[in-house]
Amino acid sequence: MWYIHVQHLDIVDNFPQNLNVAFQDEESLSYELKHMMLCSLYLLLSGFYCLSSMSDSLGYMPARNYLSSVGTVVLGFLVLLINKGDTVDTETGSQEEDFLLQDEIYKSRLASIKREEDTFMRERDRYELEKGRLIREMKRIRDEDGSRFNNFQILNYRYALLNLLGKGGFSEVYKAFDLVEHRFVACKLHGLNAQWSEDKKQSYIRHAIREYNIHKTLVHHHIVRLWDIFEIDQNTFCTMLEYCSGKDLDAVLKATPVLPEREARIIIIQIFQGLVYLNKRNTKIIHYDLKPGNVLFDDFGVAKVTDFGLSKIVEDDVGSQGMELTSQGAGTYWLVLHFFS
Repeated sequence: MWYIHVQHLDIVDNFPQNLNVAFQDEESLSYELKHMMLCSLYLLLSGFYCLSSMSDSLGYMPARNYLSSVGTVVLGFLVLLINKGDTVDTETGSQEEDFLLQDEIYKSRLASIKREEDTFMRERDRYELEKGRLIREMKRIRDEDGSRFNNFQILNYRYALLNLLGKGGFSEVYKAFDLVEHRFVACKLHGLNAQWSEDKKQSYIRHAIREYNIHKTLVHHHIVRLWDIFEIDQNTFCTMLEYCSGKDLDAVLKATPVLPEREARIIIIQIFQGLVYLNKRNTKIIHYDLKPGNVLFDDFGVAKVTDFGLSKIVEDDVGSQGMELTSQGAGTYWLVLHFFS
């Protein structure tokens, strides 16, 4: 009986080595769980085989066969349980890998969508700027078609009108060519309303002449030069100014609302140099209408202050009587407030 029992135990002893075939993935289950299951299986099968051996020695063949069958069933059940655990762990690991992969795919797609959005936003801003430029050009063409000077005549036997640059309340500005000095100039045409009273017309002319008298003496690198003034007819006169082919500061700020600090600083320095020049003259002048639309740029990007229609002459007398306003109006402090806000 003992020999039979030992023989059965030898079979059981070799079972864990044969059972390891079921563990195709050694890392799918923890070492402790495998060890516990193998020990439990070893003890259970040892008991079954001992009982089977005892039944065999006592001649109880049905009992022996029954116990052997039960042991085989238990063995198969445990092997299936272990394989199922391996399969579950494998499937769980595969799901985690799929989740991580999908997460990376979605993150990559989100980054791609953000890049496309940035591209679309830049394109939209570019189209908005182009739209504004085309609207201004359409307005310029409309104003030019409605101008009485759209036949591009030669004024004062010297200045050939080329194209309309802009139109204000009572004035139009044309690009012209000086046939004597052979240079481009800005021709500002001042029109008096025919329905104005004579007193209002004389007041307007008086202020324009005063502006001319102030402006014609100003010679500075950052102030637009005034070249000439003459009468066209009873209700129209013309001033010839230095032509600045660049944009004005208002257009620059609309295209780039926030300028880089270095660029803004050099613009402010140029404007201040012009203002310092006005203040150091024997007859000091206050511009009184400093705004982006009155700061022009030439071919080289040099900033120049223009439009002295609201400027004040500061006489030697102290007080408000020492100031003479060239034109009625409150003026503006927009430019300085804009840069330092």
